[in-house]
Amino acid sequence: MRTPIATMTIALALGASGGARAGTLDLSFVEPAAFADAGETAPDRERTQGVLGAHLQSLAARLPASQTLRLEVLDVDLAGRIERLAPRDVRVLDGGADWPRMHLRWTLVEAGRTVRQGDDRIDDMNYAQGLQRIGATDAYYFEKRLLDRWFQERFGIAPH
Repeated sequence: MRTPIATMTIALALGASGGARAGTLDLSFVEPAAFADAGETAPDRERTQGVLGAHLQSLAARLPASQTLRLEVLDVDLAGRIERLAPRDVRVLDGGADWPRMHLRWTLVEAGRTVRQGDDRIDDMNYAQGLQRIGATDAYYFEKRLLDRWFQERFGIAPH
């Protein structure tokens, strides 16, 4: 049986919008130690969970205040691969078969009722193609972009 290792419930508010958007995120990373590639060490995996969790928070904040997104992250495979170089390991992105992938199970709830739900395996095989924004220097740029696209496709709300 899979048990959530890290769970967080986050109530989000966007004061500038007058409260029109302030969705709630109920987020679980299920067995992160078994993820395909969320980092080599426990601190690396915790950092990945923190960064992806914060990004998902910002996305869920765009949902209406009456909605809760229950999201289980079942697997993460970060873009690139680890190269062992002294004095520390380096993540190398070559644009080959090292694209970012995630497995997400989700339920969108409003007023206590399930509105929609899904089990999505998302990836971006062409992550290294085309123009990249200035933010491409962010260590999790490609994973965040993948989540942005998924959120827009699933919920019809642009991430920024």
